[in-house]
Amino acid sequence: MRYNQDFIEKVRDANNLVEIIGQYTELKGRGDQYMGICPFPDHSEKTGSFSVSEGKQLYHCFGCGKGGNIFSFLETYNGFSFVEAIEYLAARAHIPLPDPEDSKSAKPRVSKDQKSQFFRANKFAAVFYHQKLKSLPASHKAHRYLQKRNLSTEMIEEFRIGYASENWDDLLKYFESKKIPIAVGEKLGLLRRNKKGGFFDLYRDRIMYPIFSLDGEVVGFGGRIIDQGQPKYINSHESEIFKKGNTFYGLDKAAKFIRGEDKVFIVEGYMDLLALYSRGVNNVVATLGTALTENHVKRLKRWTKNVVLVFDGDSAGQTAAERSLPHFFAHDMSPLIFVLPEGKDPDDFISEKGREAFIEQSNSSQDLFLHLLQVWMKNYKGQPKDKIEIVDKAAPLLRQLQDTRLKQIYLEELARHLGEPMQRVAGWIKTTKGTERVVQADSVPAVSSESGKMALKNVGKDELAVLGLSLKSPKFMDFFVRQEGLSALEAPEIKELFTQIVAKYRQQPENFDKLAHLVVSRVENPEKIVNVFNISSASDSDESDEKLMKECLYRVKDRFLQRQIKHLTAEVKKDPAPEKLERIMNIQKERITLKNLKISPLGES
Repeated sequence: MRYNQDFIEKVRDANNLVEIIGQYTELKGRGDQYMGICPFPDHSEKTGSFSVSEGKQLYHCFGCGKGGNIFSFLETYNGFSFVEAIEYLAARAHIPLPDPEDSKSAKPRVSKDQKSQFFRANKFAAVFYHQKLKSLPASHKAHRYLQKRNLSTEMIEEFRIGYASENWDDLLKYFESKKIPIAVGEKLGLLRRNKKGGFFDLYRDRIMYPIFSLDGEVVGFGGRIIDQGQPKYINSHESEIFKKGNTFYGLDKAAKFIRGEDKVFIVEGYMDLLALYSRGVNNVVATLGTALTENHVKRLKRWTKNVVLVFDGDSAGQTAAERSLPHFFAHDMSPLIFVLPEGKDPDDFISEKGREAFIEQSNSSQDLFLHLLQVWMKNYKGQPKDKIEIVDKAAPLLRQLQDTRLKQIYLEELARHLGEPMQRVAGWIKTTKGTERVVQADSVPAVSSESGKMALKNVGKDELAVLGLSLKSPKFMDFFVRQEGLSALEAPEIKELFTQIVAKYRQQPENFDKLAHLVVSRVENPEKIVNVFNISSASDSDESDEKLMKECLYRVKDRFLQRQIKHLTAEVKKDPAPEKLERIMNIQKERITLKNLKISPLGES
């Protein structure tokens, strides 16, 4: 879902960043500038280094480096998506939401009224199940089951755990009494149609675990059968408000702890999470018993890149961990794995050994790729086919990894285990066929499919500096345009971004101040730009900024010319045409002339 730029600016202008951040930390004003203690839990400080500019509506922490605008603050602090931040601020300012863009999409979107109906139905269902459990005598099998699983009354209350009775129409009658449309209950999978056209409750004789969104709405349920029977668990149907591949159980409770610890434990089941949480391991989420998806990984990345998988100590848990690794590597994350004894699950471990033993052993968790390598090597006999088999397993994983340093470490370990030179193994990895999705970094901007924002993964420091400084003053932007800096940019994502803002600047130069917000709203990591686009007027230095702008743009353009020379030199080796040699000589002259850029006044071409 997307909103047009005019609406985004309307929402931004209707809210004050100082007021928003002031809800989380005390800010003291000095003119246009406000300072305070950094509100982000992963940055503990005693002396306030957190700066907010009311005029520019931007923030920057000189301690931890985080920075951005009102949207990026809510994204970073609350874990909102960009769209969620827009909708939250629109509601706060009492601005009605327009019809979203892309309305011609073939897939119909659920209306706001329909969503409200779904949330209302789920909320009533959660209350119904919870009250049903509380009304049962202590001797009832539902209470006996929960006591056996060591769930206290406090935990049952905090997670709003409930019970669906054995009757076929209890929830159906309750919905009718509350005037909740039966069709809504059917769409949510709470009610099901029988052969005669009537309806019955889907969940019967089950412990009910409501699943909450970050803002406290009930989006779905998990139901566990108490007695023997199949299926053991039933999750809510996929709906407009519930996608299993995007949803974690317990994230609404764990988010603040994940941010504070800068680490998350991922378990597979409801009871695994409840067992850990009840014993003080609060930075934990569960995958609803389903496979970990790329959307799960992207969602967690909002809070932390430090992940520990705590899956069951059986072959199924091992397989689940292995299947998750490509999703992490695709987002430059290298998870750890907490290896449980065979046949044990996280609930068993912490129930038997306690919190301290869990934390102590988790601190010795293994890198998941290196753990998998050890597992693969168990049947290794040193034969050529054994080496091929392991390379075939490793290749699609390593090709997903963007971090060249980490890839180098893994290649060295793989080569050492196989007893082969690293360069040979690297060649095998490169040529081994795989089915993974490959993105050509030199032709496609790095855009997150979830947020629609540019990731700025492969952008150099000089290009970032040029972008940040160009947003600081019209004279820097004019200088960049006159110097034809756009053609010299290497990273496709920064070139795409610069193309947009230069076009916007040429159309509406009087709205230059809005360009910074446009950029901050379109990139995933705005602090990279805000670190350069320094919002603290106390540290502004026009002279030093001019020097930095000229030096950085010089290096960007010089590298562009060097790339041209390298390309032409390779062509000359194949075909030494005179015009190609002449072109190389002309580019060399351009490089010499380019040095004047560093010493010429900013206003000169």
